[in-house]
Amino acid sequence: MTPYTSNPGTLKLQRIQKLGSPYQPLVILGVLFAYITLQGSYIPHICLFDEILHLKCSFCGITHSFEQLLKGNVLRSVTSNILASFLIFHFLMSFIFSKTNRLNLQSLNNRVFLVLVCIQFGLNNAHLISG
Repeated sequence: MTPYTSNPGTLKLQRIQKLGSPYQPLVILGVLFAYITLQGSYIPHICLFDEILHLKCSFCGITHSFEQLLKGNVLRSVTSNILASFLIFHFLMSFIFSKTNRLNLQSLNNRVFLVLVCIQFGLNNAHLISG
């Protein structure tokens, strides 16, 4: 009796997804780094969160922040959007934790990043609170 086997196309797709997923954070960082380094960092401001709710999302200004970080202007980067620095760290830690199979640390990393996203949201919209 032969064991149940899936469709060969499905198995191939599962292998591709499994192969690509641990490297996804590094690919994202690489693309972002190349995009900014090649001076292609002008992105029109299209944010539905801003358009509909008139609030800045946590990622507003992150491209400018990455640009400043890559130019060595750390202070300008942090004042523009503190998430840029933490996003790099988050992606690197995600990669390391996925390669070392440390799912508990991966979960903690994701929760810490979510807290930072909430803090950045508050910083971006503090002018509404202070009046």
